[in-house]
Amino acid sequence: MVKISKQPFIGKHLKIMHATNETYTSIEGLIVDETKQSFLVEQDDIQKIVFKKGTQFKIGEVLVDGDAINKRVENRIKSR
Repeated sequence: MVKISKQPFIGKHLKIMHATNETYTSIEGLIVDETKQSFLVEQDDIQKIVFKKGTQFKIGEVLVDGDAINKRVENRIKSR
């Protein structure tokens, strides 16, 4: 089984399940870009930046801890 943290997230559906920043709780949409520390999410034709640290996401059908994936995309995908 492949861990979701090793797969690219761009193009997947994201929903914020819990966040230390309360303004994130209503964000749900398509991931259009990913950096080391954030996702760019498109919701209702508006793009929003969501920081990974302190946030728990539902990506597809899997819960993901933002602190665990808070690294450069290419390093996260290559890591063992």
